[in-house]
Amino acid sequence: MSRRFMKVLVIGATVASALVSASTASAVNWSSNGSAAPGTAFSATAPTSRFEINVTNPSHQVGLSCSNATMTGRVFGPTGPSNTGAWNSVATLQPSYSSCTAAGQTGVMSCAEEQFDAVSQTSQVVTGNIRGINCTFTFWGCVLTFAGNLTGNTYNNITAVLTRSVSAGLNASWPNTAACRSIMGTTGGGTAPMTWGTSTSPPAPLSYTVTSVFKPSIQHN
Repeated sequence: MSRRFMKVLVIGATVASALVSASTASAVNWSSNGSAAPGTAFSATAPTSRFEINVTNPSHQVGLSCSNATMTGRVFGPTGPSNTGAWNSVATLQPSYSSCTAAGQTGVMSCAEEQFDAVSQTSQVVTGNIRGINCTFTFWGCVLTFAGNLTGNTYNNITAVLTRSVSAGLNASWPNTAACRSIMGTTGGGTAPMTWGTSTSPPAPLSYTVTSVFKPSIQHN
């Protein structure tokens, strides 16, 4: 093997090593309250919320409101995950909505656990994504499914308020049943974009205030 070829190999290995080191150094560790044990729980409440489904064919809007919005959550503790990919989960969120109505009829809302992923932090305000949103709303014999991810959410460490954005990313879907066709005004099943926030129309960002004794304080280091 020639010296020139050996030199190329050494240079290549050095560059590769530097890239790995730079990647490792750029990782961000997120944590909550330092001494919080993994799985520490918290709870929060929000004002009346409103869901608007914007059906395009035929063009109309389906609105539903829930007068009681609460949320429980769990933090991931002092070590935090490493910011090495697109998602950097620091907490799980379990929303709950009650007293929900649409077109004057009462419905039942059920939501799966979601993830809050920290992206950046400035002046104690953490900006992140909420992913894994998956809820069902059942009324008049029709089951609507709400699913997607929300970007641009914020959590304020000082006020302990989590604000859910109303940016694009959520969709409602319904099956091709007689009940759903009647409610959605369509000739079959389908999918439509939706917004989800305060009781105003169009909805504004919905803010959850932590009401438990333990209040998460999300930090990065």
